[in-house]
Amino acid sequence: MTKRMWMLGLVSLSGTAMGGPLNFVDQTATRVNETVIEPTAEKHVEAGDFDNDGDLDIAVGHALSDFGERTNELYRNDNGVFNEITGAPVIPGFSSPDVTRILFFRDYDGDGWLDMYVVNDENDGFGNGSTKVYINQHPGGVFQGFVDEGVARLPENTLLGSACGGASEDFDRDGDWDTYHGNYPFDEQDRLILNDGTGHFVNGTAGRVAIVGGYVVDVNAADVNGDGKIDLLVTNMGSEGAYIQYNNNNNAGSGDGDFDYTNSTTFLGRSNTENALEAGDFDNDGDLDIYWSNMSGVGDRILRNDGNDANNKAMWTTMGSSTLPPSVTTIASRKAEIGDLNDDGRVDIIVMKETSGDGRPTILRNTTVNGNISFVDWTPASAFQSGSNHEGWHAIIFDGDGNGRPDIFLGSFQGNHVFEVADPVTFDEGDLAGGVIPGVWQGPATMVNGSGNVGDTDVFSVQGLSGGFMSVVVTTPGDVRVEVRNGQTVVGSSDRGGRTIEEALQVNNQVGTLTISVEVLQAAADITANGVVDGADFFAYLDLFVVDDPSADLTGDGVVDSADFFKFLDYFVMGEAAPYQLEVVAR
Repeated sequence: MTKRMWMLGLVSLSGTAMGGPLNFVDQTATRVNETVIEPTAEKHVEAGDFDNDGDLDIAVGHALSDFGERTNELYRNDNGVFNEITGAPVIPGFSSPDVTRILFFRDYDGDGWLDMYVVNDENDGFGNGSTKVYINQHPGGVFQGFVDEGVARLPENTLLGSACGGASEDFDRDGDWDTYHGNYPFDEQDRLILNDGTGHFVNGTAGRVAIVGGYVVDVNAADVNGDGKIDLLVTNMGSEGAYIQYNNNNNAGSGDGDFDYTNSTTFLGRSNTENALEAGDFDNDGDLDIYWSNMSGVGDRILRNDGNDANNKAMWTTMGSSTLPPSVTTIASRKAEIGDLNDDGRVDIIVMKETSGDGRPTILRNTTVNGNISFVDWTPASAFQSGSNHEGWHAIIFDGDGNGRPDIFLGSFQGNHVFEVADPVTFDEGDLAGGVIPGVWQGPATMVNGSGNVGDTDVFSVQGLSGGFMSVVVTTPGDVRVEVRNGQTVVGSSDRGGRTIEEALQVNNQVGTLTISVEVLQAAADITANGVVDGADFFAYLDLFVVDDPSADLTGDGVVDSADFFKFLDYFVMGEAAPYQLEVVAR
């Protein structure tokens, strides 16, 4: 039996617990109908089904440090196509001369329909800057539009004033959506605006929000200590730095929603310019870690959550530079968005950029194994161009066309863009003349289906690199060692050990032709790891199968069933072999 025959229908790793392959295609031309391209830097993107038709619509808020009138945008999702419907009659005043910092889709009045809360600042040159609450109008159960009722629903002292960044969560845990406004740049008091359950708000700032001062750049919210209460992740520009405000930690405050009491704040560090904190469980240990993006100075970093201390506050370890690629540690970043892009059970990261000449976003593919956090740059040039075309502040991960795959909606300086997770360009190893993988440099993510017996080494090459990077990921039900060479020089290797362990590495600043070798160390069916495939492996797998051990889930669907058993039989028949999928991105 040849290697090629093994790959024809017997084994498909795309659904294994190691996750599927990852590529992207730009679908902007066919899926975004933008009325007027708003060429502004600061954009916030929000998704929500405001017309209750079962798909996710989009709102984009605009601001710019030069201020002046900016046009916010509202998009209706029509079968995966985003048609702009900004302005009358759907949402009058949405494009009024406000500088919008952030907006939220939430059901503020509790009627089952999404409303919109828009946080503006007053630096617009027009003396405006009022917070707005757009209430969803749906007579007879049919979406009609939005009406701004902020004047009637907000306390007077929140209508005008500076604001930059914010969050909307149920901070006081009474079952409705509240909001938090970060100050910018004159008012030194952040604001907590509490919902009374009907979409009317009261100012809950006094006694609940500390006066920190400074210029709040960004606010996010997450339960970082796992006590069921939503905490605040606040970043400032300047000496106030970045910090966590714990929500009524250990019930030391006046009640839930109180962030101003003794020892309520944890200081994380300083950044001299724009920065943001975003929470996600990068190592799958059950608690939330933090991605800290920075425009300049110290590059992006990850703060690993190591559990709580005696005061029930999270303990943090700053991960070394080897955790992240140079594209986010040496180039200015803006906001990050977190989500599982390839259904492998690990959250990935989109990092937006604002850098002249290299403003493309960076897709960080999560390659963490055994709790050791690591990411590689997985941003194919065929989808995400360099330069200013995709430069911007914010993007979201969502399923915009209902096909079960993530989409990315990106608010860039040059209009809005939609990308979709797609299959990579795929080859069988037997079809590659001389082992050359074509079209990788500055092309899409590419995958090779290969296999080998224990002791075999397959060698592939990628040509034409001119100073960029190459990222490599290999998934297999067996065990392999991966090595990258430039000529005779080893420039990268990965042997993270053990059957089913994904191998991953990134090499940087390479020129010319690189070779990738995949050496098979352990067969797919060698459960006992004794170097042979025999009856002992069959019974060892059967033992795992009977007790529903997660390692018996070979199909990656989260359950142990007959499909997993038959997949093991495929591997058992293959004997001393391990199929693998080699994925490559280079730009």
